[in-house]
Amino acid sequence: MVTGRIITIKYEAGDFYVGQGCKEGTRSYYNRNGYYVNPIGFGNATVCKASKIILKVEVEGVVYDVWIDRFFKEKLGRLTEKRRGAIMHTVPETIALEEKFTRNDNVYFIAAEDDMNLWLNRAKRYL
Repeated sequence: MVTGRIITIKYEAGDFYVGQGCKEGTRSYYNRNGYYVNPIGFGNATVCKASKIILKVEVEGVVYDVWIDRFFKEKLGRLTEKRRGAIMHTVPETIALEEKFTRNDNVYFIAAEDDMNLWLNRAKRYL
């Protein structure tokens, strides 16, 4: 466990639309912009990108991005404007982080469950 100092929190809105020009027999895939493309037939495809809440966290002088949206989506539901406001107004100054490694031995961090539950309780009281 490592303690990280939270620098900023940012919300990236999701997107959804129906696109045209999808060829027959194409499988679902992620395009290079991060959108998930799912063919629905007759040359059409649904194109969607999930919304994200990203923390910029400083650990030992290095800044990392920590995605926390999945936790709040599972516990609170949809990230409505009111819920996002509660999350943004109750941001702690520091958070415990678990260090993880990718297959290429790059370092990334995930937020500790205990600190996220405390943050969730503060956000629920704010609502």
